[in-house]
Amino acid sequence: MYRGVATNTITKQSWVTRYYEGYQDAHDAAEKLAKKQMPWANAFISVDEASEVSAAAAALGRKGGSVKSDAKTKASRENAKKGGWPKGKPRKPKN
Repeated sequence: MYRGVATNTITKQSWVTRYYEGYQDAHDAAEKLAKKQMPWANAFISVDEASEVSAAAAALGRKGGSVKSDAKTKASRENAKKGGWPKGKPRKPKN
């Protein structure tokens, strides 16, 4: 997987493309992005290769954040039967 990067050599501002299967596709997308965002004379085009480790870590993070155990589900249902959070009692701030 490759991602194109278009950088303005004067301002050092960068724009990135989505990931592409092929190097040339990512390079072409970065060139098109550069022509849209800045004067062509100021453009520097590069292509980054995606790390498979970071892609796997991102997938694990998405999965881990969505886990809900049977115990949490049961407790949530029992609390709902009691009517939820009592009126007049402040909730704990989320951190």
